[in-house]
Amino acid sequence: MSQQPSSNFPALVRGMRTLLVVQLLVAVIAFAATGWALWKLPDLTQRIATLNADIERREQQRDDLEDQLERTTAASSLLMQGLELGRTGNWTSAVERIALAQATDPENPLFLRELAEAEYRAGQYDAAITHIRETRAKSGDEVVPRDFVLEATYECAARRPERAEQALRDPLVLEAARTDPTLVSNNDMLFAACPGTLHSYLRQLTGALESAPEAVDENAFRIRTVFIHIRRPADRDAARQLRE
Repeated sequence: MSQQPSSNFPALVRGMRTLLVVQLLVAVIAFAATGWALWKLPDLTQRIATLNADIERREQQRDDLEDQLERTTAASSLLMQGLELGRTGNWTSAVERIALAQATDPENPLFLRELAEAEYRAGQYDAAITHIRETRAKSGDEVVPRDFVLEATYECAARRPERAEQALRDPLVLEAARTDPTLVSNNDMLFAACPGTLHSYLRQLTGALESAPEAVDENAFRIRTVFIHIRRPADRDAARQLRE
């Protein structure tokens, strides 16, 4: 009975040694895990921040789209009211209503284009020209050739056919007009606004008139503008005489 405690002592020592080894391993693992976490923490933090920023960006895009849809819907309703007024011949009131539509959705070139045409119908030619040019500016890379033709129509209505010619000389218009005769050559609205002496010239300009000498107006290719370049001030009086 007196020797039993001494016989259990080696087992107790071995157990304690095993426990110490296990605790040491646990401490090493914990230290390694802490080091790994500290090493990875900045990268994980950055990823979380990036994900949160992307979520916020997408939510903002959704909100912007919803706002845009509301503006376009409201503007479309005002536009329809304006067009209905125009259909009855009341283009002055139509301009006011369509102007409200354009102000409701100012970045949409559709409403600006409709406003310009309503102003043309109401006889407000200068305003129509200003707004159709703004339409092209807002269209960016999606410029519509018809906008140039509308500008030419409004310029003719304002009795400025020279500016109408300039608008139609844009390469985008010339290329489109040669494949689509209705753009210029068969455009009743354009020819109703422009002087008759200009009709043949406009058709020739877009290359859509068959070559027939008797069909060409004698004034179609009349020189309308001449620029005199004065190199020396002493030549100014001579240039004036030449101009006369």
